[in-house]
Amino acid sequence: KAVRHGFRGSVVGIVGSCGKTTVKDFTAAVLATSYRTYATPGSRNNLLGLPETLVNADVEAEVWVMEMGISMPGEMAELAPIAEPDSVVFTTIQPVHTEFFEGLTAIRDEKVRVLAHRRPGGFLVLNADDPLLMDLAVPPDMKVLTYGTNPSAGVRLEFPRGETFEGVPLRLCHGEASVSGLLPLPGKHQAMNFAAACAAGLLFGVDLEAAVEVAGTLRPADHRGVVVELPGGVLLYDDSYNANPTAMALALRTVTSWDRPVIAVLGEMRELDAESPHRHREVGELAARLRVSALLAVGGEDAGELCEGFRPSGNPCAHVGRWEDGEAWLRERIAGGGAVLVKASRAVGLDGLVDRLRERP
Repeated sequence: KAVRHGFRGSVVGIVGSCGKTTVKDFTAAVLATSYRTYATPGSRNNLLGLPETLVNADVEAEVWVMEMGISMPGEMAELAPIAEPDSVVFTTIQPVHTEFFEGLTAIRDEKVRVLAHRRPGGFLVLNADDPLLMDLAVPPDMKVLTYGTNPSAGVRLEFPRGETFEGVPLRLCHGEASVSGLLPLPGKHQAMNFAAACAAGLLFGVDLEAAVEVAGTLRPADHRGVVVELPGGVLLYDDSYNANPTAMALALRTVTSWDRPVIAVLGEMRELDAESPHRHREVGELAARLRVSALLAVGGEDAGELCEGFRPSGNPCAHVGRWEDGEAWLRERIAGGGAVLVKASRAVGLDGLVDRLRERP
């Protein structure tokens, strides 16, 4: 707190269920076009990581971009007084850490507590495509700018052409301004993350054209939507850092849009509520509807539910406790010109499989 109180610049807090690290990185990159900026390294966003980030921050910077993550009730009330953000960017509210909350509204209400500990003035950036965020009671002294594909969004995101594994063509509109660019990361959800960063930039006085120019320089963080081309033209989509039902669906839709045969290696999604088996089964069913050609499920009983949902497709499916036990099964089915999606909660350790496939294609 002493470090924070001695900082004379602005602090932007990044809050939400999904996309925080990416929005943090994108926002820092956009603001760096006009300001000396410091941002949370990696995903150091919790009760240990946030204080660690603050005491190591660049005190000569003009803006600090701080990621703020919670997993249990009461944690935001501890985090927010430490960061004391001037401004807040909300990504989206999704069924993440539902083991400890009674529904999405409870998750939102916990995250919104950040506003009770902010400094006066500042701005609020909200996802116009998320109805839970559009229902917020906004403090009267905060300037608000929304973003998203919703026609009412202050920063409106449009997709002039289809996406590929090389990235997403996008157009951002704000008032009379309209700027097009290419975000070299696959997935329309990444374009949403970029729109959030551009909205924050606009509120700091960054020109929209200058903000969109930053898109071409951006790269995904390790294990967060990284595309690697293996021998034989196989595309490995490494999204192994973490997982929840929404993020699983986004990753599946992204990879299956590439018009290639897709093998999905999906692991358990941890810290879900009593509906966890049902949520895993739904992901398996979605993989079947999207015509995934084979599914390797990794982990405990919930991973088995992934297979249960996928099995009616008639395509190959296997359930193993550890990825090492399914590696041979997977390698037998990888075909030239195809794609492999790898995604699970961090504790499942599928980043180890990614490393193995890259070391021994």
